[in-house]
Amino acid sequence: MNYIKTWKEVMLRPSDFFRRMQTAEGYTDPLIFALISIILNVFFFTLFRDGMLRFGVQPSILTSSTMQDSGSNFIIFSNIIEPFIICIQCAFIMAQAFNLASKALGGTGNYNSTVNFMLYTNAPAVLAWIPILNFIAGIYYVYLNIVGGMIVHNVSMRKSIAILLLSVILFILLLALLVIFILCIYSAYEKYAY
Repeated sequence: MNYIKTWKEVMLRPSDFFRRMQTAEGYTDPLIFALISIILNVFFFTLFRDGMLRFGVQPSILTSSTMQDSGSNFIIFSNIIEPFIICIQCAFIMAQAFNLASKALGGTGNYNSTVNFMLYTNAPAVLAWIPILNFIAGIYYVYLNIVGGMIVHNVSMRKSIAILLLSVILFILLLALLVIFILCIYSAYEKYAY
């Protein structure tokens, strides 16, 4: 896989790319693509954030209000590894939610193709570290999910938007159930540990 060529195709011709992508098997190329996109995002965001803080620039709307001083406490897990784990897990869970919502609304796609297009929709993450462009990258991410849903599940744009909204709601419900389950296990552990 040529990352730069693939990135350009996803960003500039998503419909053509998702049509060709449907015939691919396995998750290897999409997973590598998503990981590279996330690596670039984390690298440039960390470089930008730390560089700005070292020059005394404080967080603002232009420099991302979530910017925090990491100082000498640069924690590898939370700043580098955690974004990969979260993004990849969310892609697989969100793909399941998207696939279920699609089936409910008459979509014809399959889980494998859904996971693949959702992994490729990480392409805008490469630009998301840039102040102000991060908002545009977020909108384009949603657009890529709508286009991918239209093509992979063979539905209209309206249905793809409805599927995306339903899948987000379903995803949030699944996460809430997971949190409740973890809290119940933790509570039971606390009760019987002492």
